[in-house]
Amino acid sequence: MGAAAGLGARDVADVLRRQFVDATSLSVAVLGPAQAVNFSVVPYGLRLPFMLGAAFVYNGALGAVNLRAQPAAPRAAPADRA
Repeated sequence: MGAAAGLGARDVADVLRRQFVDATSLSVAVLGPAQAVNFSVVPYGLRLPFMLGAAFVYNGALGAVNLRAQPAAPRAAPADRA
């Protein structure tokens, strides 16, 4: 998203407005319980690896939300074999 995708500042702002609710609800749904488990059950020495694993899951889920929000690219018709 952003300059790497060839979008201008206005386009990025539109994407952020569209995806804010999904991203925020996903953050609360994944990282909220992970933090609760982290501080109540996980031993002190394993808290960082545990949260890194939770962040990895969150990043994958956020990528799926972003991919779902992208418009479908038109598919090329299959070439006729002669």
